[in-house]
Amino acid sequence: MAQSFDEVVLEPQPVVSAKAIGSEGAIGETIMALLTAAQEALDASGTSPAGAPFARFDALDDDQVEVEAGFPVDASFPTGPSIAECRELPGGKAIVTVHMGGYDGLALAHARLHIYLVEEALTTRALAWEFYEDDPEQTPLDQVRTRIIQPIE
Repeated sequence: MAQSFDEVVLEPQPVVSAKAIGSEGAIGETIMALLTAAQEALDASGTSPAGAPFARFDALDDDQVEVEAGFPVDASFPTGPSIAECRELPGGKAIVTVHMGGYDGLALAHARLHIYLVEEALTTRALAWEFYEDDPEQTPLDQVRTRIIQPIE
């Protein structure tokens, strides 16, 4: 299946998320730890996620990456003593694409998105993020969907 790209207009999305700096080689473990912290904040508040977990990344120097991971929620709320906080994913114009398959193919999906942005002369305005629509432990690997969202100007 060819990767398609759709322009959408998003509403700002409240989220409960945690951030950390880790190495590129341990990004999966970092995401899982941050999702655990975000889930604990949700549990402590009696709030349920309003959608699939997400993560976004910002490459730093020396193989280091700042990672944010968490869950969308219906509204912001106090998170109490936790590394997780209420934040917001930005609204506005964005390009959305869906990667089908294992997480090891996400780098190629992001590269294709980058090529599309260059070909269409689109300018990004915020970090992209990924929504992990399916659990690879419960879904056949070739059917796992990851929605990638890249805000644009």
